[in-house]
Amino acid sequence: GTIEDPDLGTRRFELQLRSDGGRLAGSLTTWRGKVELKAPVRDVGFDRGAVRFTVDQQGTAYHFKGTLEENTVTGTIERAGKPPARFTLRFIE
Repeated sequence: GTIEDPDLGTRRFELQLRSDGGRLAGSLTTWRGKVELKAPVRDVGFDRGAVRFTVDQQGTAYHFKGTLEENTVTGTIERAGKPPARFTLRFIE
């Protein structure tokens, strides 16, 4: 996927989800230059095409909320003290 961040520009990210005891769990990886940042996801939810999850990176909670259409999720990322960022995520098996 890609994140359109007003502060940092466009960045690539990968989200990996798995079923863990009937719940969704996984991790999110982003890159800043050549530095890879990987963090677990929490509060994962999917209901009627609405997708949500939270990632804590560098002391900040990033709340992703989006809508699934076909194999693409588009939405916004909320974080304290910053304007919302946009994201697009394509499903790849």
